[in-house]
Amino acid sequence: TEDATEPLTSYWIASSHNSFLEGDQLTSAASADMYRRLLLSGTRCLEIDCWDGRWWGQGPRVTHRMPGGVPLLCGSVAFGEVVAAIAEHAFTSSPLPVILSIEMHCSAKQQKKIAKELIDTLGDMLLRTPRSPFERPTSASTLRELHRTVLVKMR
Repeated sequence: TEDATEPLTSYWIASSHNSFLEGDQLTSAASADMYRRLLLSGTRCLEIDCWDGRWWGQGPRVTHRMPGGVPLLCGSVAFGEVVAAIAEHAFTSSPLPVILSIEMHCSAKQQKKIAKELIDTLGDMLLRTPRSPFERPTSASTLRELHRTVLVKMR
């Protein structure tokens, strides 16, 4: 965008739903490659549905489930694979910020793993406020100030 002097809330953002699915939300495969494709096509807001792994020792998974956590026939992908794909292509096609919309269904233990994975994989790309001891957090950051930044929102 030419004018990047307004707060992020002043702009329309291309977003996706069930970003990880290669087809329908009931029976299709899940893939980290879908995040690569979406980022390369210009999508700036990606949905990540996080659930505890179903097997002992399995880390957080990205998948779609029914209310109450009932598994569907669709596939799942490791959260770490998804974050790696995002780190690889977040700013390949655009310097505009990437928003990760995390739909959290994980236990506290798995949430800690998710936080560590985000910090370790995204590093300085991840917006962590305040960025310095002297900076005050603000919701009025301009689009230009957020270039090459990954923001996380969780619901």
